[in-house]
Amino acid sequence: MTKIETTNAPVNEKMNIKTIDVQGKEWFDRVNGNSYFSARITLNFAMSDEKTICIPLTKISKEPILEYVELNATSTFLMKSYVKSNINGYIETVTVKPGEFVTEAKSLFRLITKEAKSIDNKVNELNPGFKFSGVNNIKANGRGYITQLNHQAGDYVQDGEQLAVISDVNSFAFILNLPYELKKYIRVG
Repeated sequence: MTKIETTNAPVNEKMNIKTIDVQGKEWFDRVNGNSYFSARITLNFAMSDEKTICIPLTKISKEPILEYVELNATSTFLMKSYVKSNINGYIETVTVKPGEFVTEAKSLFRLITKEAKSIDNKVNELNPGFKFSGVNNIKANGRGYITQLNHQAGDYVQDGEQLAVISDVNSFAFILNLPYELKKYIRVG
């Protein structure tokens, strides 16, 4: 005896089928050369009600069955350059935003040493020939997009600390993890 779950039954309750009646039609359209199929299936449970399932008119075709495999890929920049601080001090200004395109030698950050910030401009007032500013401009060392911005204005940074990441515009690629069984379908070109 076959058991089937029905939508009218409570969850996890299975019902016995008493009879299954199938009325199917298949015909050929000589004008267009197409075959068609439709069916009406009636399930009679060991109860008084019947469940009818109608299969709509369906065109039958004799074509090869195509198989598709969906694979996920991750877009990434393969080459990145890291912008780092070359002094201990405070970030006065940040002239870029994440996602912004920058060219080589564009000013990205303006840093001031902690000593220059604490004594202000007093050294230059005492000795104008000294020309001490304590200010350092950090410039882009390549062209690309700012993909990471680690600090904002007012932050204290150490010498060598990463300030931003510039992703090389010419190194954009998709990384695809391919199952070994599908290796035979891959061609270079």
